Amino acid sequence: MKYKDSNVKLYTNPELTKLDNNLLNYIRQIATEEGVGSVRKAASLPLIATEKLVNRNLKNQKGGYPILDLSRVGIPHGSYRIFNAGIIESLVLMTDGIVDLYKMDSFNPGHSYTSDNDVNQMQTSIHDLLIEEPLSAVATLKEEYEADPEWNKYPRFKEIDDITILGLSIG
Repeated sequence: MKYKDSNVKLYTNPELTKLDNNLLNYIRQIATEEGVGSVRKAASLPLIATEKLVNRNLKNQKGGYPILDLSRVGIPHGSYRIFNAGIIESLVLMTDGIVDLYKMDSFNPGHSYTSDNDVNQMQTSIHDLLIEEPLSAVATLKEEYEADPEWNKYPRFKEIDDITILGLSIG
């Protein structure tokens, strides 16, 4: 969300990606410690396929993660917030398939984010890109993924995840 004072704030629920992140960390460990060679190769192992299935079967189950689907079971577990529309400039709702955009050097190459202001500048750049040129944002993500064919820089379960972006500018 971008506020009229130009500050950008990300609202996420880290619980939603906890199972996947744990599995991705395990895949990274296998790739490095067990000599598999790459995250992509480790992600294709039968053991990992089984673990992914276990995670997916936990959706809307105890110990799993809520998901919005036709069963409506996940709805009560959603994040709810009320905002004053008068202080909001724009907002972007997005699925986790776009999250690696926030890890890329391409928004400030060679720059390390050492202050809250630096982080806000990076988040503002990404937010503005998602609002103004969402297809360009997706193209940037795809280019980064293509430059990482073994998935070592951006560990993932498949070539590219589903990406949904909904942008709204408040006039």
